[in-house]
Amino acid sequence: MNGEPEKADSFTQASLYLHLMMLVSESTCFLAIHLREKEICQQTIARVDAVMELYHIEKLNPNIAAGFYFQAAVYYALCDESEEAVRRLKQYVDTVCFLLNHGMIHGDSYFTKMDRWVEELDLGSQMPRSSILVIQSAKECLKHPAFDGLRDRKEFMRLIEKISKMEENISS
Repeated sequence: MNGEPEKADSFTQASLYLHLMMLVSESTCFLAIHLREKEICQQTIARVDAVMELYHIEKLNPNIAAGFYFQAAVYYALCDESEEAVRRLKQYVDTVCFLLNHGMIHGDSYFTKMDRWVEELDLGSQMPRSSILVIQSAKECLKHPAFDGLRDRKEFMRLIEKISKMEENISS
């Protein structure tokens, strides 16, 4: 790419983006593996939160962000930290809503070449699953046994209602 600064810029941005998404995705798996190890989980969550905020991962790739929020909610629910579990589930549901309204992958003011790169992918920025499948998956996630202790909380019931409303809006 010597002498081709545009091509080098596009390649570098795509590489940065992919590595960032891999970092968050693998950290989510790491969190799942170490659910019973409080110190590792807390460090992982703090570090991923910082990366996600710094790079606006929720907006760049809401699917990756939603997966992390869900896994963090599972951790907090298993630790009987109900408030934080519900807060993370709210982030999960809000991110799924964003995903349904705005698509999967985006660039931003930092990743200025991403939208063009994404359009060159086979699916472009479209989701690989239908919206209805995404909602059904979100509903199933909220049935996770770790959340049994949260089911009677008003905040949790509101999240279920929000997903049901999304399903109604898409079905109509």
